[in-house]
Amino acid sequence: MNKRKYTRLALWLAFGVVFALAPLFCNFLMLRVDGKTSTIMNLCSRGELFLISAVIAAEALGKLFTGTGGGVLRLACGTGCVYLLFWSSVEFAMLAPRLDMGQTYNSVGVATDSIWLFIFSVAAGAGATLMLEE
Repeated sequence: MNKRKYTRLALWLAFGVVFALAPLFCNFLMLRVDGKTSTIMNLCSRGELFLISAVIAAEALGKLFTGTGGGVLRLACGTGCVYLLFWSSVEFAMLAPRLDMGQTYNSVGVATDSIWLFIFSVAAGAGATLMLEE
């Protein structure tokens, strides 16, 4: 991998991923100010990470559509992005009404699913970023 690809990937991680996590960081700070303990499961149990994952997967899909080459790897990455985007969107759509109405839900399942979707979306986004032409 050449230096330009490393630079592009580092910029994408810094501005596309880390800044996208700002709502969770603000939630973490709010919990600390209120004197409440916060774990990664508490921070991710309300579904914000589903939205972040969907945005990252959609952005990666856009990169894949605008580029050329890549063959099977591009197809696999694009297919993964479609599934990640769909899954994140559907799971948040099922969660949002429960949050609005104050209903109970499986917060551990939401946190676990959203963390895994985020990890796979970042991997797909990194792949799409690295496939961009010079």
